[in-house]
Amino acid sequence: MTVTVIGAFILPAGLVCTLFRPAYLLPLLVISSIFQAGSVVNGMIGSFAFGVPPFYFVAACIAIRYLFLPRGQTKIFATRTDKIVTLLVAFWVFSLASSFILPRVFAGIPVYSPREGIDEQFLYQTPLIWSLSNLSQGLFLTLDIIVILYALNVVRTEKQADQLQKDFYIAALIVAAVGLCQYIALRQQWSFPYEIFDSNPVYSQGSEEVLGDWQRVSSTFTEPSAAGAFLAAAGSGLLAAFLRGRRSLLHFLAIMVVLAVLLETTSTTGLVAFSITVSLLLVFFNPLARKKVSGQSYAWGWVAIFACVVPAGILLLINPSLLEAVSMTTLDKSEGLSFLHRIAADGHALGLAWDTYGLGVGLGSNRPSSLLTALLSTVGVLGTLLFIAMLYHILKAFRGRGEAPALQMSFWALIALMIGAFVAGPDLTSPVLWTVLTLVLVQLNTKFIGRVDATNGSARLRAVQPPAGRVA
Repeated sequence: MTVTVIGAFILPAGLVCTLFRPAYLLPLLVISSIFQAGSVVNGMIGSFAFGVPPFYFVAACIAIRYLFLPRGQTKIFATRTDKIVTLLVAFWVFSLASSFILPRVFAGIPVYSPREGIDEQFLYQTPLIWSLSNLSQGLFLTLDIIVILYALNVVRTEKQADQLQKDFYIAALIVAAVGLCQYIALRQQWSFPYEIFDSNPVYSQGSEEVLGDWQRVSSTFTEPSAAGAFLAAAGSGLLAAFLRGRRSLLHFLAIMVVLAVLLETTSTTGLVAFSITVSLLLVFFNPLARKKVSGQSYAWGWVAIFACVVPAGILLLINPSLLEAVSMTTLDKSEGLSFLHRIAADGHALGLAWDTYGLGVGLGSNRPSSLLTALLSTVGVLGTLLFIAMLYHILKAFRGRGEAPALQMSFWALIALMIGAFVAGPDLTSPVLWTVLTLVLVQLNTKFIGRVDATNGSARLRAVQPPAGRVA
């Protein structure tokens, strides 16, 4: 086995946190989630190459700490999240069982192998067999669930939850900073250390994709599309927090930098997800409506946000190759073979759901172009309904414009991620997805705990006060 450059930092940090500073495990998890294209350790099992993603190494450390939590502390107390957790656990149980059983039940049926590209399998799919891909996806999903359970148990105050939100803010700035460095290196024809960020041999690395005369920015992700999806989520979250009241100059500049790097990725997924989310925010934070408390409107926030359009337009005007690349990935997207291949992969996935009587071919067995078709083709109708029901209960638990800026950021980042996933993001065990989902759940959970504690405190105060007209 070989330790990578990223592993040289993450491995000792994870071990030290596990043994001596467990309070830093969740912040380390948030930061590690952005290194999607990297690994901490690479190796071979026979002919099966593997790389351990930084996120899942830290998640394994968290799983060890979870085993040693006090027995009474491993219960989820907050009723605002218990339905979501129940649905998540049910989804995990069914998905894990499907990864072992269904590849054997439907062995031989043609599938798109998760370890190969969609374009390469357009004409010739791979016969279904159980493989280590099924095992690894089941293991990753198990760690995702443990991370959520651990976070809900150890993050008990809104202050702790807000600190995790700040860690996500830092992670977004790291991605933007690496993307800007990559952009400058490409423009100046300098070398860029791709080998540091693209160290995982399992993933198909698309960090040097070119559209016309424009080399796309991928930052710390496997491809520009994945980087764009994350930046769209981060930008949407920052925008929602800004509109809710976090209107500092630093926050505004962070939005501009994130959106500039998003534009440089020329990611269809990211641009579509961000556009749809902004449209939803425009309805949600209606600039013509007045806030009930202060009487002020959201108009000035939108004026500041739309001021970002000016530098974005200038960036396009001074970079004709960027404008051409953006047009190719948006307006001309449907004319390319890649679009045809992805439509075919999604159609094949729907056919798999039909041919397997709605059961699917098992978690980790098929990889189409979008998350919905990935769910239907792998974990079937039941697994898809459980996952969608979980998302519905998150929407139900969210209280609207009155929520704090920190929760607004996490919630709208999750919305943008899900939009991007349902457009063109089939990876169910995406570290960024589970990181943001964890942030949303702990924020909902701690807010409910704080309200319950306040109610109980008031009740205790009333209990010790004497009735009116009597002396204590």
